[in-house]
Amino acid sequence: MHILLTNDNGYTAAGLTPLARALRLFGKVTVLVPENDWSLADSTLFQEPMRVRLSVLPDDGTSAIVCRATPSDCVSYALMGFLSQDVDLVVSGVNVMPTAQHHLAYSAGVTAVTEALMLGIPGVAVSMPGGVGEVAWQTAVNLTCHVVQRFISEGFPKRRFYNVQVPSGRVCGIRNAQQDLRVYYERLASRQEMEHDEVVPPFINATSMTCDEPTAVLAQGYALITTLLLNPVAAQALAAQAPFGQQGQLLPLEIAG
Repeated sequence: MHILLTNDNGYTAAGLTPLARALRLFGKVTVLVPENDWSLADSTLFQEPMRVRLSVLPDDGTSAIVCRATPSDCVSYALMGFLSQDVDLVVSGVNVMPTAQHHLAYSAGVTAVTEALMLGIPGVAVSMPGGVGEVAWQTAVNLTCHVVQRFISEGFPKRRFYNVQVPSGRVCGIRNAQQDLRVYYERLASRQEMEHDEVVPPFINATSMTCDEPTAVLAQGYALITTLLLNPVAAQALAAQAPFGQQGQLLPLEIAG
């Protein structure tokens, strides 16, 4: 098996080296990561030539390909001809960012495996909160290997990919989870709160709250696995929706006066 490992925090990220080392248990691992931190960058794509250089990861000297590009670009670059050997699985992580809520929509680490699935390769994204110790990193690595091992044994379903959110503390187990909602309690900085005219803090005292089940389960110490579809179309709602037109003709438009 050939695994492509990337992330959204760059080649100096703390979780990259131990994960690369652990994934070698399953076969060959190619590390191709962005040069910089692209957290919250979503699926941003470069419109210019990408610069690539060979490097080594900290601690154990693992070879790595460092690309001046986004995580999505790193994956597409690897799968569309840069690597001579076909890739069987893409793993993105361990990314430092919560992805149990609508953060999924912002995560560049998640969109890296989305890009892989668009090119026909299954993927797993793994993330955890920041500010954790070495034990928590190793826990995230172990959980990633557990998920990879299971899906290697059972096979990866087509047109789906997986997001794993690891809690910051002790892990009690693994639960399947839906993507719950994020409720915003953020406000823009006012003129009186600005220190300099040229700097406008985007949010002051930014927090988020949710009462949905997945976040509560995560707080209890369970890792969450969310199964995601590449096609975001709400098929059932689309089938039940009244047509906007028939045979290419628009229905009459009525505007309330």
